[in-house]
Amino acid sequence: MENVRKALIVVPCGGNPDKFDPRYDKEAHWRSKHPARTYEILNLMYNDFEPNPRSYDYIIRDVKGHKWQMIAKAFTRIRKFDFSKYDYIGCIDDDQITDVWNLNMGLELARRFDFRLWQLSMADQSDVFYECLKQKQDVVFTETNFIECGVPVFRNDVFKKILKALIYPEWKYEQAWGLDKAYTDIAQSHAHVIHCASIYHPKREAYYNNDRSGAMQELHDFMSHTYPKMCREIFNRESLMVDEQRVYNTYKMG
Repeated sequence: MENVRKALIVVPCGGNPDKFDPRYDKEAHWRSKHPARTYEILNLMYNDFEPNPRSYDYIIRDVKGHKWQMIAKAFTRIRKFDFSKYDYIGCIDDDQITDVWNLNMGLELARRFDFRLWQLSMADQSDVFYECLKQKQDVVFTETNFIECGVPVFRNDVFKKILKALIYPEWKYEQAWGLDKAYTDIAQSHAHVIHCASIYHPKREAYYNNDRSGAMQELHDFMSHTYPKMCREIFNRESLMVDEQRVYNTYKMG
């Protein structure tokens, strides 16, 4: 496996157990150090929870906050973790369930077709709102204008642009609501949803339910004010972001 290109999967982690689902290989949980992996795992710890040492390759404990705040701190502000050797960087929540084979399949397709940003499709009964992300039978992948914040994977050059957005000084965010609606505009590229592989997101009470109004205000401010200004100031262009989820092409099996 030494000559296989490696990706980095960043996992903000706070104590969710490594749950399993019978649709996936229990012996090859995506967060295990399985020898067939074509990726490495970086845990960012929300709290003092002690994860299984076989569930990560690297761990950072001194960055706190919500997911995207932690990622910004880990890669730009506090630790400046070196991701230059990785072809793809994924940012996957710790409560997602899949296995090494599905994640490897996603990476294999991304590398073969040079996807700039993508995600695994959401398995049946997942907690997912957007129809374009739900797994479709007999489909290899779809080309879309949207992937969501729980499981995105970015090509290295696109991840650098995401980091630029995250450290934009005028964006005062907590959950970074709205960022996923801007992914494809930031990348200046379509996204892809891989349907021949999947990931399962169990339904649970969202952490922001006690302050949903604050999250919605953050979303409104980002889309109407912050992102257009960010585009002009750091990307030197006007925003072309649209709040509408579209599927442009569907690539079927056979």
